[in-house]
Amino acid sequence: MGSRLLHFFGGNPLDENFALGFSLRRIRSSYTGYCIEVRRSSDNATLNIGFDSSGYLDISTLLSFVGSGSGYVKTWYNQSTLLQDAIQLTNANQPNIVNNGTLRTEGGKACIFFDGINDSLMVTTATLNTYISMYAVCKCTIAKPFLFEHSANANTNSGFYFYGTNNASWFFNRFSVIHYAYGVSNWTGSSRILATLIYNSTQQNFYKNGVLGNNGGIVNSLRPNTSISTSFNIFSRNGTLIFGEGSLQEIIIYNDTTGSNRTITESNILNYWGI
Repeated sequence: MGSRLLHFFGGNPLDENFALGFSLRRIRSSYTGYCIEVRRSSDNATLNIGFDSSGYLDISTLLSFVGSGSGYVKTWYNQSTLLQDAIQLTNANQPNIVNNGTLRTEGGKACIFFDGINDSLMVTTATLNTYISMYAVCKCTIAKPFLFEHSANANTNSGFYFYGTNNASWFFNRFSVIHYAYGVSNWTGSSRILATLIYNSTQQNFYKNGVLGNNGGIVNSLRPNTSISTSFNIFSRNGTLIFGEGSLQEIIIYNDTTGSNRTITESNILNYWGI
């Protein structure tokens, strides 16, 4: 994976050279931007919320701004050097972080809640390779598990899905040829988990809390490692078709040809979020 800066949270090093990094903690030590932009329900005013001295979302500022109403995430800032932020401009489709004055939490830490009806965030143009390592801290319903899509429609265009059920747990489309796994139905369950996807020339697997999943039936063969620039959809298919329901705390994606840092990265994430 090359030479990369490492820093520590929870006693384990985290590789900072990610392509997309959305989190409610600071995950790149030199990152000086905000964490999220929040809209409050009382008057639809927005405010950028940063991090406290420990590198965690500034909860005090967030709750003071939102007050007794609700707060919704308009922008989740990408902490990589690529500045490709996840945005939702439609108020009704913004996920929730403060509900009637109460912070949304999972495992005692803040989370962003998606309603499974129309909530989503989108990076308009994200440049990702075919060979990636992807990590997501989430808790979803069994009926509507998480869904990430790198494409306007990965069924017909180049891109990929990472899906929490057996409907192609992972799915890669390159040049109109697909490679996917049936997976195991509802493999994420209804508890908070770390979901990992590794796709490269030697392995194409998903993991739950660091444990290799059952990829089930595999259709077709490995796709070539190609750089694709297209939308990245969080908890939705293109923000319009299918939506995940549940909470999200962190997403990190590396353009990575080996997956060699998987166990170290998973250890960092599991320790920090207390999974």
